[in-house]
Amino acid sequence: MRRYSRKDYTQLVDFPVEIVGRDGVVRRYSFEESVRLYQRRIASAALRYNDTDVVTAEIAHCRSRIEQLRRSYFARYGWSGIHVIDTPGVLAGEFAAEIAAFLRRWLDAGETEPETLEFSFLDDSGSHQVYFVRRPSPQTGDPALAAAPSSDHLLYLYRFEQAGTCVSRDAFFRFLKVLQSVRRAGEGVEGLVAFHHTADCGLILTGEAASLSTKPSAPEPEGLPPVDVGWLEQQDAEIDPLREGMALLREGDREGALSRFIQAYERNHFRRAGYIGTTVIADQLGQHVEAETAALMGTRYFPEDAVLHYHLAVARLRRSAFDEAQDALDDAARLEGEPRSYALSLLQALLTLRRGEVWKGRRQLMNIPSSRETADADLERAHRWVKAQLAARSMLRGSALAVSILGGALVALGQLWAVVVVVSGLLLLPAIQAAWRRQLDKVLQAPGSKGLRLANPGALKRLGEQVVYRQ
Repeated sequence: MRRYSRKDYTQLVDFPVEIVGRDGVVRRYSFEESVRLYQRRIASAALRYNDTDVVTAEIAHCRSRIEQLRRSYFARYGWSGIHVIDTPGVLAGEFAAEIAAFLRRWLDAGETEPETLEFSFLDDSGSHQVYFVRRPSPQTGDPALAAAPSSDHLLYLYRFEQAGTCVSRDAFFRFLKVLQSVRRAGEGVEGLVAFHHTADCGLILTGEAASLSTKPSAPEPEGLPPVDVGWLEQQDAEIDPLREGMALLREGDREGALSRFIQAYERNHFRRAGYIGTTVIADQLGQHVEAETAALMGTRYFPEDAVLHYHLAVARLRRSAFDEAQDALDDAARLEGEPRSYALSLLQALLTLRRGEVWKGRRQLMNIPSSRETADADLERAHRWVKAQLAARSMLRGSALAVSILGGALVALGQLWAVVVVVSGLLLLPAIQAAWRRQLDKVLQAPGSKGLRLANPGALKRLGEQVVYRQ
């Protein structure tokens, strides 16, 4: 709470913006990525904190940061014509930066400068506002582009509620579906050019459908494939972040792949593969907070998915949040039913051991079914490592106890110097326990690529096969 009270939200920030994560690592985010980061923190605040005051402070902090980011982007990358959307009583500037960033991406494929765009406010309905946008001929030396006529467009802005049923969000996706169906219609029919949405707003840019396929300066929209239902992701398969993530993963760029997987589930909250990819890669990289956030959001959109609850338990165990890890593990076991799978049984034993219940954890390890046809090789290696460490612990403790007993016998025979042997043997017992526990902590908190691989990369191979199949 004191840390929140010291925050300064008045300064303008530069982009890409540097943000320090809970793991202490500084990462660079674009404008869109940074806004989504704080929106994701708002969505998961009540699940990450138990104290109501802290939740309220976290949400207020994130909203203030989003306002600061949007204000900074508009101040640095806005232009004169776009200030019409910042007119009081029309939009009050809340989403001016989102519109500016959206239009700049739209202009990337052409040579038109944002400064030349013309804007005017048209209408304010119950669910959205409409703006007229005129794009002049591209200013370029290419005769073909320079000869292209100016184009008129409509920009729709939808405000979304932060939580619960949202009429404007439903209207946004219904309108997208309509525009998809008329994309190749004739002259004079409105068609989709591009669209973008975040947790609190949605943007749609339209133009004359007949000219969209031949206009050289208009990029392909993000939403080419037909939309099956409102919440499914509408985007071109060639720029699918999930597919890009798998390609980067094959090249060995796990950081880049993680960023793409996060984009996949941020763009479409019902993209299960994005959550799975994020949890596995984040676990490998040791970004356990990122893994927990993805798994937590995934369980809210797929509450009956035992795999996501398992990954949530793994991330919480990595962070030493034992009670929360047990809750997630219980949810996974309830969804999976009896008998428990090899993965859940192993994770339960690890959690019991980490909580200090060594004898109970040992029994759970020994009771794991020997039939493991479906077990991943990494989980089996983790199982063997833990059993070997327990065996070494037992051997060392047994040796220390034997030394103490031997010293006690010598003392009974009148060898008083053997008291030192007895004391030394007894002192070794807690020392061995502490060393064993430190070693277990170290491998559990380490990145999965270096410690115990509990979020198994084999899931990514299966995920990759699914992505290729669906493409």
